[in-house]
Amino acid sequence: MAIISVLENGRRRTLTYRELAAATAALRTTFAGLGVGEGDRVAGWLPNVPETVVAMLATASLGAVWSSCSPDFGAEGALDRFGQIEPKVLIACDGYEYGGKRFDVRERAQTVTDAIGSIQHLLWVSLLDEVEDAIAKSLAENPGAESPFVRLPFDHPLYVMYSSGTTGRPKCIVHGAGGTLIQHVKE
Repeated sequence: MAIISVLENGRRRTLTYRELAAATAALRTTFAGLGVGEGDRVAGWLPNVPETVVAMLATASLGAVWSSCSPDFGAEGALDRFGQIEPKVLIACDGYEYGGKRFDVRERAQTVTDAIGSIQHLLWVSLLDEVEDAIAKSLAENPGAESPFVRLPFDHPLYVMYSSGTTGRPKCIVHGAGGTLIQHVKE
């Protein structure tokens, strides 16, 4: 298994390496069709679910830069972060469950999309079954897609993460592809 995920409600989800590769390739094809390429930014407003890994890998495979924050952030928290990096695509969940309650974030995601002029496309990941899922749609539209990763320099940006923002606006922290690979090997 490549990914084993257990949601708060106890629902267990798994992805084999083959399923992960297929989903990554399909979403990569969708992203490329939307004009995402080397150096572009893709923002994920997603919880820790398999779809987040798929979106990050699809982004990285094109040489684009991935950034994310949790959907429990309000629109202002997401704007403070994503507004700094000018993403071309926002991929967001329709909502999430926490403490036994369902939280719909569609309106907040639309607010963020409308407020950041660089966002050309809003894609959805369906966790509450309220929207058409971009990854499922990509798999249906791009069966057998391949996902060759673009070769880039060691220091090419891979992720943008953020400081906590407790003492002011969150600061961007850029992690390069080579350094991230070395860190993963160390761990």
